[in-house]
Amino acid sequence: MNSSHRTARTRVMIVDPEWQFGLELADCLATSGYQAILVRSLESMIDDLGEMQPGAILLHADSYDRQLADHGAETLQAVRALCPQAPVLTLSKPAQDT
Repeated sequence: MNSSHRTARTRVMIVDPEWQFGLELADCLATSGYQAILVRSLESMIDDLGEMQPGAILLHADSYDRQLADHGAETLQAVRALCPQAPVLTLSKPAQDT
């Protein structure tokens, strides 16, 4: 039996339907010691929240402007009910890469 103690990495859920931005962000988070979980839609995010219990949720806002406007309040209520401790952040990629 291994006597060393491994600490769990903080899970960060990234919601990005196109995955391009999400993959870049997941790589960055992984190199900083986080466990990135990529999902493609708000619906699949809600389905996975109870099981995953992420430490934070990152939404790629550029892809969700319309969907968040239509269902944002419902989505946030569901997130708060399933995972009340996780902050929800919306992110957008800069127009020019720096």
